[in-house]
Amino acid sequence: PLWILVISSGIIGYVCSRHFLFSFDEPHAPFFAHTWGYFCAAITWLLGHWMLYYLGVVSQIAVLITIIGFSIASLYYLEQQDKLSKMLQKQIIFLLIIVTMIIVVFSNWGDRAI
Repeated sequence: PLWILVISSGIIGYVCSRHFLFSFDEPHAPFFAHTWGYFCAAITWLLGHWMLYYLGVVSQIAVLITIIGFSIASLYYLEQQDKLSKMLQKQIIFLLIIVTMIIVVFSNWGDRAI
């Protein structure tokens, strides 16, 4: 059922982001972890109505959450290490938008799962 998928993705998103953020001295880590868990649950609820699979195994929800999470984590890590330049930030955000748009635009949004 969809509600189990939503709750589990929210918990997994929360635990993963909390684990990542507590490796830094982030004072707002609990807030960010709760926000990311909520975002994962919301995306899962929204896209759970059109459950699409790639190669019959990987769901579109997992791909989108992974791409967005990895991009945000990369930006955060580079910022904490003082290695984030404006050009690198623009490149990561541009690639995030392009890959997300490719996934969304070229998906078969019919009423069947592929």
